[in-house]
Amino acid sequence: MERGTGAIARFFDFEALGTNLRTETLAGITTFITMAYILVVNPDILSQAIFVTESGDLFGQLVVATGLSAAIATLIMGVVAKYPIALAPGMASTPSLPSPSSWVWASTGGWPWPPS
Repeated sequence: MERGTGAIARFFDFEALGTNLRTETLAGITTFITMAYILVVNPDILSQAIFVTESGDLFGQLVVATGLSAAIATLIMGVVAKYPIALAPGMASTPSLPSPSSWVWASTGGWPWPPS
């Protein structure tokens, strides 16, 4: 299997990892498609708690914030750590993880005391 000798292949050490640019590109596209729901779901949840005049009026800004935070975190993970993991604001079913706790924080102006 041809590994390539380009700058990207050398930077990420494709040969030692047994991969190539095509495989990594397909993996990136697959990961994006798998995670794209977060660009709609997370802003939808938060826009119910964070608004200026009515619920949902900051949806667009929250989409941009979600996308930028995911892009920055993923680039740092990929370029600095050289680790192929995509990161984004979380969606979870437990209060200790980002989505429910973000809603509580945003809708109340802070964490309730004592912390739940």
